[in-house]
Amino acid sequence: MAAAIGALRVTLGMNSAAFEKGTKKAGRSLDNLERKFKAIAVAAAAAMTAAAAAISTAVVKVANDIDKLGKTAERLGLTTKELQELRYAAELSGVPIATLETSMQRFARRLGEAAKGEGVLKDVIKRTNIKLRDQNGKMRSVIDIFRDYADVVQKTGSQQEKLLLLIKAFDTEGGKMFEILKNGSAGL
Repeated sequence: MAAAIGALRVTLGMNSAAFEKGTKKAGRSLDNLERKFKAIAVAAAAAMTAAAAAISTAVVKVANDIDKLGKTAERLGLTTKELQELRYAAELSGVPIATLETSMQRFARRLGEAAKGEGVLKDVIKRTNIKLRDQNGKMRSVIDIFRDYADVVQKTGSQQEKLLLLIKAFDTEGGKMFEILKNGSAGL
């Protein structure tokens, strides 16, 4: 029986050594797995932080663009929708947005001068029968007068006369504005 117990002890000792060796190996594997998961978590956190920063930057840019659009429209005497439509027409015509906005600012200023009986547009407005004021004597919107002016340009006979009308309204940008106005108000 002593031999059986000794054999059992040797077998158990060998088995426990193998068990301990396997346990240590499993522990090392779990440690490696834990390190890999931590690395993945750090990378995922960095990616989410970068994505959040990109989204935040995009939101701020959109908000700034909307604010700028609103301020530009107000300065030109237009609604934001009207300005967006004019910008779209300018893009289709190959006219830079800056040229459009400068032209519209000059046009609005010159309409104000003409309404006072002054400025370079005064005689053009009178000769073409464009109404600056509504039935109540209130100044019409810039976009409505702009549409009427586009129709006048379209119906004007020669290219030279059209260019003269455009330069009177928009100064040096008049030639470029022809592309937007050449089809009259329907082209806007």
